[in-house]
Amino acid sequence: MDGGKLPLPTAAADVPPAPLHQLYYSSSRCLGLFAAPVPISKTHCSIAISDRFSRLRALIKSQHKKGLAIHRELKGQLLKTPIHNVWGRPMPIRRARNNVRRWYAETMTRILPPLPAHEWDRMHAMMLGHKPIDLVKPRAKNSLPTGAGPDSVATPEALFASTLHEAMTLSKPSRADRPAGMHRPHAITPKFMRRLYTKILTLCCKLEYHEETKRWRAIWGEPNKTIKPKLYTAPTDQHLFAGVDAKGHIPHTPKQHALDKSTHVQPRNADGQYMRFPFFAEFLPENNPLRKELDEWKRKRAAAAAAASAARAPTRPQKLP
Repeated sequence: MDGGKLPLPTAAADVPPAPLHQLYYSSSRCLGLFAAPVPISKTHCSIAISDRFSRLRALIKSQHKKGLAIHRELKGQLLKTPIHNVWGRPMPIRRARNNVRRWYAETMTRILPPLPAHEWDRMHAMMLGHKPIDLVKPRAKNSLPTGAGPDSVATPEALFASTLHEAMTLSKPSRADRPAGMHRPHAITPKFMRRLYTKILTLCCKLEYHEETKRWRAIWGEPNKTIKPKLYTAPTDQHLFAGVDAKGHIPHTPKQHALDKSTHVQPRNADGQYMRFPFFAEFLPENNPLRKELDEWKRKRAAAAAAASAARAPTRPQKLP
């Protein structure tokens, strides 16, 4: 319906009903935006926006991917609903219909509507400084003469016009009357407006249609002069940044247990873990692989115990003849 061109005027009878209209036996307007349910597992199915509304689907997908929101973020780019209820029976039609309506209402409340292309481009140009910002000039207070000369007498009409002019003009408050601190009014300057437009454009987008991919794409505003982290992932100086990870931490290699240099009585395997055997391993035949492994473990344990006792034994001084 919105594949880049305006749809041709067709009769209402030529447009087939939406899948959810037939499935849920309802003519609700929100149900016409969704496609047919697609099972994603044995217990859940997904209901996405129909291909006829590709602009809305592209907008929801882009906003959910970027995680942009004013209050709460979007839960997902499509609805995931269970197939059965808690009793293991098929989901009632009324509850399934209410689930779709609830997801539609929450999504439409949290979605950020796109701006027209010419308005978005104009605001983007003012943010970058390529286009001057039109600021409203403050109205100045002009003096109104009450007479024709210094010695002339003011007429009632001139006094009335002077009084009316003074009432309509804006009086500038003194410095003592102006609020100070955080409540001080900000000066409206082009630099201040560029910062304000930057904050606004991060929450606004425009939709563009690409003829090559035949799809709509949402373009969001990005802050000017941003530093991309991918530019600083590789070390720039081996003398300063060598041997650290992307976060600047020194990676710690896991300590490996040296089996041959171990003086512990109980041997360990190649991973440095203690070897354990079942209680019936001693009653197995000697040619059994588990029994052979147990005998080898006993031999290593005896050798380790002998080496440990020899290391702890004090050396006696030899007597001279």
